[in-house]
Amino acid sequence: MHNCDRTTSAVVKLTLLIFCGLPLFAIVIAALFGGLLAELEGWAFQASFYAVLAEITACEIELTDMAALAPEGDVGRLVAAIVGLWSMATFAAVLGISSGSLVAP
Repeated sequence: MHNCDRTTSAVVKLTLLIFCGLPLFAIVIAALFGGLLAELEGWAFQASFYAVLAEITACEIELTDMAALAPEGDVGRLVAAIVGLWSMATFAAVLGISSGSLVAP
């Protein structure tokens, strides 16, 4: 019965992470980096927030006009690149966390 309790606890934690933790984390990061890009590139905050959110979630739904939001400055391009790299690292971390229990003996 002890092993069943551990499995249930792991499933609950993973569910909370997927449905609460990651969306909240994505919103906070989109607000921070979106605000930074809005300030650096002179974009509207709402448009840059949605652009960053679409990037970090790999959302195929067009949340904003991405063609109009191409960074023009070097610092803006660097921030956009960091957001892209961060989104890949986050995906890899979530994949590792969620599959770790499947691989562990």
